Amino acid sequence: MQSDLLKNEALKLLVESEQQPLSPTPFQIYLAGPSVFYPNVASLSAQLKAACCKLGMEPLYPLDNEIQQGHLTPVEMAQAIAQANIHMIQKADAIIADISCFRGTAMDVGTAFEIGMAVQRGIPVISYTDAPRPEYLTRVKAADGSVRQEQGVWMDAVGMIEDFGLQENLMIACTTEYTDQGAAMALSMVRVLLSADRA
Repeated sequence: MQSDLLKNEALKLLVESEQQPLSPTPFQIYLAGPSVFYPNVASLSAQLKAACCKLGMEPLYPLDNEIQQGHLTPVEMAQAIAQANIHMIQKADAIIADISCFRGTAMDVGTAFEIGMAVQRGIPVISYTDAPRPEYLTRVKAADGSVRQEQGVWMDAVGMIEDFGLQENLMIACTTEYTDQGAAMALSMVRVLLSADRA
């Protein structure tokens, strides 16, 4: 489905869901992003899951995994969390992924891994931010005064900077549908795609 058509259909569906929750579907949606690290994670996760349910889909949120901590070492705990999240993605019908900047000019690396896993599975991935933002190169230039252009190539102290006019690294931008209208819009886009596949 073409991107503009997808977004138009998703917007209609979103308006409809505001009037009353949509009929339930069997779709399970993994909610990826760095919200798990934020101090207000409880309210953020509740909002994300409520938006998913309003669109008639079941949310899969990483912190809902039940990890039996017991006497696990920190490394064992990390392994348990990683495997639980992987299991969630393996049973998901699609994922939405918050690619907002996290501790720098680029997205959370854990979310990038989750996107890659979903792409490999061949399930829909909608990436999102809560508002429009400058493309990647512009963000890097704003954060690093040493960025310069050499023979037509943008460089920083490390080396070349991607300059494709994209929101993120090309491996994210070229493998996901993107919206700057937030999680609810991303979820609506997912429902449109999944419903079209099942039609």
